Amino acid sequence: SLAQWTGSWWQLSPSVFVDIAHSASGETAAPTTFFACPHCQTALPEAVNGRLVCPNSDCQRQWQVEDNLYDFKEPV
Repeated sequence: SLAQWTGSWWQLSPSVFVDIAHSASGETAAPTTFFACPHCQTALPEAVNGRLVCPNSDCQRQWQVEDNLYDFKEPV
């Protein structure tokens, strides 16, 4: 659209392209520390039967995993 003309020949907005590179140095995250419970910030273990279960005995919230999509919006 003319209202969003950026002045270049290629109209790429609203996309953003970023040149990034993976650093060879640094540590790899442990499997049980990749996600944390949104409520209590306890590290979550791997998903079992489509759910991430918070191991914190005071929390015990469960989060849905469906088709490799992690849903932290509302606990189940």
